Amino acid sequence: MFKIINYNLFVFIFIIFVIETFCGEWFGLNIINETCKNTITHHNYCSEIIYKRKLHSIDGGREITNFINIQGIRVRSKEEMKKRISLSDYSIINIGDSFLQSDEIPFEKTFTYWMNQYMGEEKAIQIGYASWSPIIFLNFIKNNKFKKGTNFNIFIMTNDFLNDYYASNYAYHKILNKKNNLFYMHEKTKKKDEKLKSIIQKKSFFYNKVYVPFINLTSERETKKFDKKKEFSEFEENFKALNDDCILLKSKKKYVTPILYEYLSFSFKDKCWSKEINNSVINAISDLNKIINYVNKEIQGKIKIFYIPPGWSFQNENVSGKEKAPYYIAENAVIGSEGLKDYIRRNLKHQNSIFIDLTTVLENIKKNQNKQIYFSLDGHWNEFTHEKLGEWISKIK
Repeated sequence: MFKIINYNLFVFIFIIFVIETFCGEWFGLNIINETCKNTITHHNYCSEIIYKRKLHSIDGGREITNFINIQGIRVRSKEEMKKRISLSDYSIINIGDSFLQSDEIPFEKTFTYWMNQYMGEEKAIQIGYASWSPIIFLNFIKNNKFKKGTNFNIFIMTNDFLNDYYASNYAYHKILNKKNNLFYMHEKTKKKDEKLKSIIQKKSFFYNKVYVPFINLTSERETKKFDKKKEFSEFEENFKALNDDCILLKSKKKYVTPILYEYLSFSFKDKCWSKEINNSVINAISDLNKIINYVNKEIQGKIKIFYIPPGWSFQNENVSGKEKAPYYIAENAVIGSEGLKDYIRRNLKHQNSIFIDLTTVLENIKKNQNKQIYFSLDGHWNEFTHEKLGEWISKIK
């Protein structure tokens, strides 16, 4: 009797699940979990989805609709979602992390769109996703086809060089198959399982409207608990300039969170860094040099490495985001990265490549226009900054 009930219940749940999976697509489901895994870039947009990014009210509260094509690349419209983009049609590839993902900015307001407008033709394409790092850029470049002479603008950020951070370049190397530079975790997963998971992520109403919101709510509660248990005082100092007082750096360790201590270390000369931080920085620079070698040898292109400063590199920027866990940075506090940038400059290969620090560029934009350049909570460049950067980068030869 109970076996029959259990069997019928299982069949009923399975039928409901299949129906609601298709209903998600019928009702124009807004994808909440837009990330899919792969062996080349570790993670990227799921293919052929319409993803709506809702900004917090602090950042204006508007909703941005993002169209993602069959390759997991953001495109202009729904009509382009099933079309494959030929990367060899472009002479400039902009690639980076969430600053290049830019899903909080309308497609026709991103800096690459503005670059093309100022150049008078569509030469550049923007590729990127949250927490991508140099090893992922390298994999992407090596596993796609580009025409000879293509130039690459590589956008790096402080997180790439951290040691104790889940998405640093160093962390990605721990799950990398050294034989083929592909990520281990998905090689053991059957393709059919990945395909089913992708279908559920893209189409299931239950998954997107019940399961994911529940997981996000649980995560938010944990963050609020962490905030309530605050063990660190708010960081209020100015460390914009390059510092070589190693004793001063060590004295700060017990007063700031572990990740903030790493960020703070990057404002000091490398002689003050821990062995672990030094190794993680070398690891990321090594992959940048591999990109330079590969592009020079295989594509005969030029490379520009752009350094993106985090919002706390400036006073009164990213205020709502940096005051929260795990940072606890005061509104007027500044933490620069002069030590890190100095080390990068000294150790990057300069064969057909240049290193460009965007800190001064952004400072000038902010000063001349007297406007905010980062979203207060989200922490990425706002629409105004995208336009100004697009204009500035388009003029670099």
